[in-house]
Amino acid sequence: MYTKQVAVFSDIHGNALALQAALDSIEQRHVLPDAIWCLGDILGRGPQPIETMEKIFPVFHQQSEANQRAWLKGNHDMLITGETSTSLIGDVGESGLVKDVLAVAEQHIEALNQVDQGKEYTAWLKSLKTHQDMGGGLYLAHGAYYLDQDGQVKDKESYMSYLTNPVMMRDQVNGITRNNLPVSLILSGHTHNTHLALFDKRTPTIITPKDIAADDYVFTVPDLVKTPLYVNVGSIGFPRQKKLKGTDIEVGSTYSNYILLELGYDDDTESVLRSVRVALCFVDYDPSPYIHRVSGMGLAAYDNYPSGIRQQFESHGQVAL
Repeated sequence: MYTKQVAVFSDIHGNALALQAALDSIEQRHVLPDAIWCLGDILGRGPQPIETMEKIFPVFHQQSEANQRAWLKGNHDMLITGETSTSLIGDVGESGLVKDVLAVAEQHIEALNQVDQGKEYTAWLKSLKTHQDMGGGLYLAHGAYYLDQDGQVKDKESYMSYLTNPVMMRDQVNGITRNNLPVSLILSGHTHNTHLALFDKRTPTIITPKDIAADDYVFTVPDLVKTPLYVNVGSIGFPRQKKLKGTDIEVGSTYSNYILLELGYDDDTESVLRSVRVALCFVDYDPSPYIHRVSGMGLAAYDNYPSGIRQQFESHGQVAL
């Protein structure tokens, strides 16, 4: 069997401090990953757009061409590149934060326009895809990987759906198999809530960080062909905990996080993905400079804005702003 080690993160949201902490964590591991993948929302929401781009842009260019395909853009990135409007910002609209999101997007656009590499950064974000079929039964999406009856990814309102309940997670798998395509593993971000869903006979079993904490946050699926897996990789820059709709299952974390994958293929052609080992990695850093920057952004709903980060901030013994 051929194995491949990959670090995967998502939803940095202009938090350069959290991004650097995650990159340092990856660098300090005993076995460095073969690749780093990013599932989108690099910008938006946070106060450090240029610092974030300066850190993330070189990491992308260090990846092989094949692994660069696994770098995606999210709905907030598309807002900044002018590819969408508020139609894809549903979660914050429901929370009454849509004005703040638009205000921050304008701040990011202005910041990009003021630096020499701004046009290059924007063009790069625009060039990224929102979803990717990596082959071998592995699918990546910022939001959701829904296929229509013709095997095509649905419109952007569908592929930016928030997977907030087990039924929606199941629909991804069913849509792929209806088109006679193999499905072993689906990865996404978007909701900022770390969790897994294991499909035995198409029925999802939700697995939360608490469920696998006793095993050092490591979960292994030896036969993905029989039991496909969906993984929400959580968020680097804007983590949060939340109950899945219609359930009492709480998913996610208040700590910045990414995942490490050990992908097991039949051979180095990566044509059939057989097994996966998922390690949830939580990053502890002092976000107080980030919080202070956010407090100066003029956000109307600031008290609710960075709730997960505020909890991490307070865990460092700081006084909440």
